[in-house]
Amino acid sequence: MKARLVVASFVILLTGVHGASQAQGYNNDTCRVAWSAAWSWGNALAIKDHFEWLYSPHASAMLAAEERFAGRAAPKDVVESLRLLPGIKGVVSCSSGGETVQSPEGLVEGKTFSEFIFGRSEATSQAQSPMMQRMIGGQVRFIRAQLPDEALDLMVRYVRTNVGQSPRAAICLVLDIDWLLARIPSQMDSLAHENAQLLFWAASPTNHLEEQSLGIVHGSDTLWWSGRKDIKVTNKQALWPFAGIEVYSWVHPLEAK
Repeated sequence: MKARLVVASFVILLTGVHGASQAQGYNNDTCRVAWSAAWSWGNALAIKDHFEWLYSPHASAMLAAEERFAGRAAPKDVVESLRLLPGIKGVVSCSSGGETVQSPEGLVEGKTFSEFIFGRSEATSQAQSPMMQRMIGGQVRFIRAQLPDEALDLMVRYVRTNVGQSPRAAICLVLDIDWLLARIPSQMDSLAHENAQLLFWAASPTNHLEEQSLGIVHGSDTLWWSGRKDIKVTNKQALWPFAGIEVYSWVHPLEAK
């Protein structure tokens, strides 16, 4: 929804300043570039939002786990309840004092992991932006943990006794990239046929103005692609929560071949 609003706002701005006929006709290069960039960004954001939504059950479970902590539930019981979530390698609960409970055992080196989690800016910062007050990305964070012996992709919920205080604990899910990679093709097949944002300039007999290419790439592997491939895509955005997965988005006038 936010992605569509971004594009819609930009379209209104263009038509309000230049007039609808001028915006459609690309009276100058600035208008052309701005129009293409707005749609390219909007398409990419729609895709990113969709895949973030796949982790909303995980985020909800972590917020529920926090309530169990507040009710004095045993950390081991809380960790084991989260272990049933799909797409994860394991769960770690750590306290600001350095104690950790993890499942499976040996998933992380406790002291090093705890120091990393509580040494990050997210542990003490209080984001004011409405975007950073969302459940995922605000209340529950995606974090890339660069540890001495490995890199881990995490979802982290910092547990505080009161708002504004430093966290006393953190609930962490260690994510499995293979779970997401396996779902990207089918998810994109559905999204590309159902999402209004992505369908707006999709190839069709009635679209004589714009063309678009969309793709998701992991390293040198193209996981999904739609549209022309013989173009240089400059709009590339990371597909959280994993480093190395990128959304490629390109929308241009048909005459720009």
